Amino acid sequence: MENKNDAGTAGSKLLLAILIAITAIGPASTQFLLPAMPAIQADFGTTTATVQIALSGAFFALAFSELAYGPWSDRSGRRPVVIFGLALYLIGNAVCIVAPNVEVLIAGRVVQACGGAVGLVLSRAIAVDVYGADKAASVVALTTAAMALAPLLAPTAGGLLTDHLGWRSTFVFQVAIGAVVLLAVVLRMSETNTSPSKNMDFFAMFRWFGKMMGDRAFASYSLNAAFTMGVFFSFISGAPHVTQKLMGRDATEFGLWFMIVAAGYVVGNLTSAKIADRVGARRMVLIGSSLGLTAIATMAGGLKFGGWEPLAMFLPGGFTALAAGLALPSAQVKAIGRFPEVAGTASALIGFLVLMGGAVMSQIVGMIQNATPYPMVAAMGGLSFLALAVLVLRPADDGAA
Repeated sequence: MENKNDAGTAGSKLLLAILIAITAIGPASTQFLLPAMPAIQADFGTTTATVQIALSGAFFALAFSELAYGPWSDRSGRRPVVIFGLALYLIGNAVCIVAPNVEVLIAGRVVQACGGAVGLVLSRAIAVDVYGADKAASVVALTTAAMALAPLLAPTAGGLLTDHLGWRSTFVFQVAIGAVVLLAVVLRMSETNTSPSKNMDFFAMFRWFGKMMGDRAFASYSLNAAFTMGVFFSFISGAPHVTQKLMGRDATEFGLWFMIVAAGYVVGNLTSAKIADRVGARRMVLIGSSLGLTAIATMAGGLKFGGWEPLAMFLPGGFTALAAGLALPSAQVKAIGRFPEVAGTASALIGFLVLMGGAVMSQIVGMIQNATPYPMVAAMGGLSFLALAVLVLRPADDGAA
């Protein structure tokens, strides 16, 4: 794959490796926390809803941080912003390690998330910088597939660390990983934004946001991505409660079952990377959204008629994640490609919408959980329907496949 420019690194393979690493930081930190949540609740003697804030609060922090990182990188360059974000990520993890109560832990998680957000927004912008809008969908799909290997292993590693060394060890592990990634960026990543927009200020940012959301194709693709991510985070928010409290399984077993979900996401993204250019963005998102709704209906039926067993939840959950992997790369890149001149700002806005979908639904699912798995499934089904609906209603004349 040829570079649009050579500003990123010494070669495209090295650039891809760095994009994988900075993108993986944020999602992996969420997956590390999942199996530790019941232990944190017991350690601090607090409620499920309170501990849930450590998850949903981080999603909100990720979302709002992306709004700042994108325009900042359009104005000042990608590299210094990435370095700042990774340093902030390390500070947040350090706070979590020494947290004396759940309030300080939540604060540390917010700081951690603010730092981890930098890779989520800027990896997409850097891909558009270097590869161009036409080729970036495949690059983003490959990056997302590879970085999903970190969340694939994180729940298992987090469960093992929690069960054998305590939940604080999960944050120690993340400090070690973050330090290595920061060192790689400092030593090997150079600037990719070769035409910074010096006119990008606070007011210009909101003018661009208004223009983007006024573009019906951008709005449709970005809302589809937001609802799709809401489905995914509804599952990861509700699944620990259902698996450990309703099904009576431990944190390690939850992590092992969750590998099906992460593997589905990897397969979806690898498939997207292979066929997205040939199939076309609109068809990819339609296929993914339709498959997701079908998988959730299968989950509901399996739990209702087959019993509350992990397989009935995690196998359809894996297909739901596969569907997200098919749809999300094309939806995000096509939205960003509508405004390539301010790719960082466009990536920030779609990232904000996607993460807000996750943040809102993770907290709602945490609040409505009861002695059944059905609130989680109902939230997933409703959002999946909306994801398909906004795509179907999109005008066909957006100039994209």
